[in-house]
Amino acid sequence: MKQWVEQFNGRMDTWGRKLHEKEIRVPIDLVTGVVFLLFALAILLSHVDWQGTL
Repeated sequence: MKQWVEQFNGRMDTWGRKLHEKEIRVPIDLVTGVVFLLFALAILLSHVDWQGTL
């Protein structure tokens, strides 16, 4: 188990270095808007009767 955790941490460190080199920057307003939209759609779709009525 300890070996698996160490491999996992090593993999995460590698991904972190690669992402740091790419320096992907996304505006926080855009990310928040997309997350809110997905949350709202999930709530709306959970209340749909699928027989044509809400």
